[in-house]
Amino acid sequence: MKIVFFIIAITGLVIWERSKYPVQPNLVMAKLRTFYKMREIRKRISKVRRTLAQ
Repeated sequence: MKIVFFIIAITGLVIWERSKYPVQPNLVMAKLRTFYKMREIRKRISKVRRTLAQ
């Protein structure tokens, strides 16, 4: 389920970028990478918060 949503999000992002301006694939990849890193960082922060709360 999550994978399907992720694929839809990626395709939506790519289409949106293309509609704005002719897109460079490496630019989109960089954006996706930063987005993924932010998600990982958020997960880590929430884990730390949980351990502190206990």
